[in-house]
Amino acid sequence: YHPRMGRGIYATRSIPNNTLIWTEDYTAHFTQGWQFRKFLMQVPPDIACDLMIWSYAIHDGSGSGAIVCSDLDAGSLLNEGSRRSEVNTVERNVEGGRGVYSMRAIDAGEQILMNYN
Repeated sequence: YHPRMGRGIYATRSIPNNTLIWTEDYTAHFTQGWQFRKFLMQVPPDIACDLMIWSYAIHDGSGSGAIVCSDLDAGSLLNEGSRRSEVNTVERNVEGGRGVYSMRAIDAGEQILMNYN
């Protein structure tokens, strides 16, 4: 737990530079708004509220649309560094989607932070 960011992910061991930390294997992708609404209606209301807070939109590649993504695993706990110097991961394309890699060595106990942009 971080006093300013709340819940987060912390390294339990040292992580070498360029290590794959997370993939979107358990990320739900919704290309239409009605799909996301239908999904939210299938889960208990308290979880639906959390999902609405934790979900995010990404560009769909067409230049004019977006995809709503909901991480259904620990990916929803990845916080954003408030300063560029705090960010210790980088997002890259991997086979089948996106992945988060360490962009430098991360010490045990250090929070894993990304850039949301």
